[in-house]
Amino acid sequence: TLLAFGKWLLLVILLWLPSLLSLVSGSLPFLSKALNPIAKIDASATRHSFPSFVDVLRKLKNFTAFPFPSTSKVSSLFYQAYSLLLAALVGIAIIHKNHKPRLCWIAAWAFIPSVMIFLVSKRLWIDRYILFLSPYILIILAAGLMGLWRWKRSLAIAVAIIYTITVSSGLIRYYTVQDRQDWRNVAQTISMNEKPGDTIVLSIGSPKMTSALGHYYNGDAPIYSLKKLCPSAQVKKPDVEEALNNLPPISSRLWLVCGTGFDQKKFRTVFKEHFDLERHAEFTNENFYRQNDLMHLFLVIPNSLNSTDTPNPTDIKNKSTSVSALGL
Repeated sequence: TLLAFGKWLLLVILLWLPSLLSLVSGSLPFLSKALNPIAKIDASATRHSFPSFVDVLRKLKNFTAFPFPSTSKVSSLFYQAYSLLLAALVGIAIIHKNHKPRLCWIAAWAFIPSVMIFLVSKRLWIDRYILFLSPYILIILAAGLMGLWRWKRSLAIAVAIIYTITVSSGLIRYYTVQDRQDWRNVAQTISMNEKPGDTIVLSIGSPKMTSALGHYYNGDAPIYSLKKLCPSAQVKKPDVEEALNNLPPISSRLWLVCGTGFDQKKFRTVFKEHFDLERHAEFTNENFYRQNDLMHLFLVIPNSLNSTDTPNPTDIKNKSTSVSALGL
């Protein structure tokens, strides 16, 4: 049986060989041009690394039940044991005599691409890049469970119970935990308390996060993005003072959103020279696995009217509106 399978597999490889040679020959000019930029990069940045054994086992857990990070040591140990259990089912499916003829092609579709990705780089060993392997992995796991059922039904029932518990926990986690920052409530707080002439400034590093407020907020206040306005371990007092000088003209009040790493003590020290603090709110998701995604919303009033004629930062709200108009 294995000889017949190998014969057909060799035939498939031979049929694909001309296309492979064409792909390689077409890629050589691009690769030759890419050599010079790569040579200028630090060697540590281009160092090849393989996924670890834990990374490989973790994909079994991600594809079958629970693709989320563990939130406690107990749950982490449970999902590690669950991954080892799935690996054992894969082994049972492969060594079971009744399954060999029918699983050879399925195993080939599952393992040959995964080995190729494994050998290329650890950076490609990500769920979205190897998701196409999941149907074959699931079939192999089902075959392993059937083999275990024929050998010892009590163990198969125990495995089914563990699988049910794991899948249920994954579904509960998916439908009950909000895996994102609470931009909706930030926008709602501003909308409920805004006044004519208010200005909103986002001092958060990621452009993806700043565009979120423009999506939820429907008020009239302009939204600007200005980095280094919120003091932190990386943003020092001189940086904040320079950012304050680059603020757009504020005719009324300023809503300021600060994100990860915010130092509230430094904030009060620097800002009291320019603003009076009227309101402070914190927004976080208690069930969110990221501990550093707490957002601060400040409402401050300038001590004196800011009349500097400096160029305005990027207006995020206008950008978001134009994207929405395109139906994206």
